[in-house]
Amino acid sequence: MSSVPSAPVRPPRAGRVRMLAVAMAALLAGAGPAPATAAPGSETPTGATATAGTVSFSDDFQRANGPVGNGWVAARGTWSIAAGAVQATGPAERVLVRESLFLGASHDIATSLVLPAPAGSARLWAGIAFQVVDHADGTQTFYALRVGQNQGDGARARWQLVRIDHSVGATDTGLLGEGDLAAAPGTALGLRVTATPDGAGVVVRVSAGATVLDRTVPLRLVDRLSGGKVGLYSQAGAVGLRDFAVTATTAPGYRSFFDGFDRADGAVGNGWRAARGTWRIAAGAAVPSGTDERLMYPSGLNLGDTFLLKTSLTLPTPALTYRSWSGLAFNVVDHADGTQSYYVLRIGQSQADGGRAQWQVVRMTRSSSGAPDALLAGGSVSAAPGDTLSLGIDSKNRGTGIHVAIDGAGVPAGRAVDQYVGLRWRDLLTGGGAGVYSQAGAVGFPSFAVETSNLPAGAPAEPGPLDCSPRAPGDYPLPGTSRSVSQVVDVGTTWAGHPVEQAILTSGTDQYVAYYDADRRMTVAKRSLTDTTWTRRTLDSTLGWDSHNSITMALDSTGNLHLAGNMHAVPLVYFRTSVPGDLGTLTRIPTMVDSALEGSVTYPRFLRHTNGDLLFSYRNGVSGDGANYYNRYDPASRTWSSLLNRPLVDGGGRNAYPDGPVRGPDGYWHMVLVWRDTPDAGSSSMPSYARSRDLVSWEDSAGRPLALPLTYLRSEVIDPVPTYGGVVNGNARLGFDSANRVVVTYTKYDADLGNQLYAAQPDGSGGWRITQLSNWTGRWEVLGGGTLTFPVGLPAAASGLPDGRLRVPYTCGGAKRSLIVEPSSMSVVADVPEPALPSEITQVRSGFAGIGVRTASSVAGDRTYVLRWESMPANQDLPRPPEQTPPAQPLQLYVLTTP
Repeated sequence: MSSVPSAPVRPPRAGRVRMLAVAMAALLAGAGPAPATAAPGSETPTGATATAGTVSFSDDFQRANGPVGNGWVAARGTWSIAAGAVQATGPAERVLVRESLFLGASHDIATSLVLPAPAGSARLWAGIAFQVVDHADGTQTFYALRVGQNQGDGARARWQLVRIDHSVGATDTGLLGEGDLAAAPGTALGLRVTATPDGAGVVVRVSAGATVLDRTVPLRLVDRLSGGKVGLYSQAGAVGLRDFAVTATTAPGYRSFFDGFDRADGAVGNGWRAARGTWRIAAGAAVPSGTDERLMYPSGLNLGDTFLLKTSLTLPTPALTYRSWSGLAFNVVDHADGTQSYYVLRIGQSQADGGRAQWQVVRMTRSSSGAPDALLAGGSVSAAPGDTLSLGIDSKNRGTGIHVAIDGAGVPAGRAVDQYVGLRWRDLLTGGGAGVYSQAGAVGFPSFAVETSNLPAGAPAEPGPLDCSPRAPGDYPLPGTSRSVSQVVDVGTTWAGHPVEQAILTSGTDQYVAYYDADRRMTVAKRSLTDTTWTRRTLDSTLGWDSHNSITMALDSTGNLHLAGNMHAVPLVYFRTSVPGDLGTLTRIPTMVDSALEGSVTYPRFLRHTNGDLLFSYRNGVSGDGANYYNRYDPASRTWSSLLNRPLVDGGGRNAYPDGPVRGPDGYWHMVLVWRDTPDAGSSSMPSYARSRDLVSWEDSAGRPLALPLTYLRSEVIDPVPTYGGVVNGNARLGFDSANRVVVTYTKYDADLGNQLYAAQPDGSGGWRITQLSNWTGRWEVLGGGTLTFPVGLPAAASGLPDGRLRVPYTCGGAKRSLIVEPSSMSVVADVPEPALPSEITQVRSGFAGIGVRTASSVAGDRTYVLRWESMPANQDLPRPPEQTPPAQPLQLYVLTTP
């Protein structure tokens, strides 16, 4: 969200925490709430509610050489007009701002420049500066959309969206988005940046003639700036910036308050109320003393339906073995009896914690956290005594959850806390005040900021459980309804304590099955299709309780079998035969290419390249922090090599879950990615896309090149769904319609906080048409780690039907169904059951409570081979007690034919 414009009265002193700038640029006045009326383009004092309005400004710089004038102020460096453009000299990170123009809830900013001939190997940047906060010490904090070019770039230019703190340059943690585009020296470029409607990101546009880059860049809470001034930025004195224009709205319906505590030691003043304990100003910080659970908040400031809070604190040296906590209090309700109820995000450290601090989200009831369920979330963060930390809270989902952000100078890159905490409907606190909280008298708060909607707070009606039952007619006949069982072949017995994917492979007259036997040992069985007798080989790999540990198989061009499996962030488990068809020659190969990369493997997959080469893909790393690699097999030398000599996809502190690559009917390899920040499935976000002709060079849906590795910042965004927006890995599928066009199906939350099914189609110019297909009610909260059971799922991709309509498979409570969609309007014309497998396959036979049927299949010619077994459902990868664990179950192969 964005603040109302405000005029800086007394900004914080130099040396404050580096994240202080994130505390809303438009709140840099130290005054408390003061009513005011703002005309468009004027400044509104902090705490006031702005009236609706739009401010606009443009400058073509077509005037005499010399001072810039026209209301521009050189915040850093020296700026002047030269030949109808504005140029900068002086120190790096030069900034020119438009005085008295503050960005509101939305903004659209544009400028242009001509790329100069690069003078060396260093890339010098120029572009737009926005949400500029001046720290009154000669430094600024701001975002920059910038372009640059060096001698090695040739006919390409680089663009970046960066956050620059205190004018010290863009560090790795400040790089928010980047890419390149075709543009030789001398090319005129257009730059434009626009706030997204939800305030949680920006749309970046860089144009070079007919070539236009259009990218949505989401912003983490710990990165987010709002308000502030706007202008131009340069490191390159030879670059002339031209044709500047900005349009920004004020933020009607929002209030804001900021206090940097930069005043004389003594009483806090400025409208603060000490609800518990005694608070004072000391050395430019608010410091508590008195009883436990000290609490202070600004009088008259009530939180609306959405809000954003920031503070910072320096960790004191712990003097005791127990933790003393300090942090942010919110939704504060005073009971007029000396007690309060509220939530608190707090940080604490004891002598035993070493270089880590603990954090918690706690519900305080009448100033007590004594309830057994008061602790709502917690964890740790790298921070030593003396480190300064920034704490942030962003309300989410209409008060039913909060986004917690913790960062600081001592926190390693990519290790900041960035987590959603769901709040139960039955004990929601809404409205109330917000302030600072402490048990530790030695701690000081150098800043506090709040921005909140004026819309009254109130918990939404609880959606209730998800109801995904059909809402459309069900009379559409699907193909594949007449298959029958022609043969049943017993394979053996298999582990049934939890589900895990087992494999079947049919090639020519041979068939292979890979499974976990009754003792959980990985086993391979082989037969001739004309025989019911199997030869077997038990391998030296034993399954635990992890449902991620699937098995995958493939044959190379010489007929040798390759098998991998039983891996979830563990060293490579891979076997290969040395004699085609002879299971006795299966040998464990400890390393394919690089043992360092193969020490934490998950999601193994064999696939066949366009030219027939056998490929192997896997994730290196863990959930929330991994990269995806591809190897190529040479059957002549019996060796593997890296396909790309780098990862195809790199999470860079996140993890990408790909669906694909899949070779489409258009000859391209297509891939959809869902990104995940942490092991919590709810932190999934932003479905993205890429395609390739050869799996080596990749591009977006409009054919524009994408640099490798693909990252969160370097892939085409299909839908900028934020974390905890209902997207989840495993529920994003890449398919094709009857006209061979890409169709991506996925689930996310709708405006009423319920789960819905969506379809996205590329529009040919880099955008995507998004359609809500379902009309379900209620909600499945996408949260938790380990293997989850999905109440609603997407088991397969969308596909074209013979009559040209689109088939979108989904599951609802385990029942398999399909939406039938008219492609021209993307309207649902039917919601029908999927053709069921014969009842002898689907009917549960075991009497063990909770057990269900699992299948895997292989198609060869006119026959479908279905591997069938029974197991318990997923248990988030945790062991079951013996009394809840069934005995081994039969593993059977069913041969289906169509009359």
